[in-house]
Amino acid sequence: MKIPKYIEQALNRRTKLAVQLDEADMVIFEFITKNDIDVESCDYAGGVEMYANPYDSAERIREAILNTEK
Repeated sequence: MKIPKYIEQALNRRTKLAVQLDEADMVIFEFITKNDIDVESCDYAGGVEMYANPYDSAERIREAILNTEK
């Protein structure tokens, strides 16, 4: 079977987006780790919530950062 053009495009797009997600997640991971911020592992470092529930996950990270005293 030949791969349809739209499937090839979707696979390429998914690959590029996965790399971008991984790069953004690494920035967040480094910040959280460096600043000892209490965030559940499901919300970063490849955690399931960043895929399954991205808006709420991002909001929990924001709240954790804002609630961390410096």
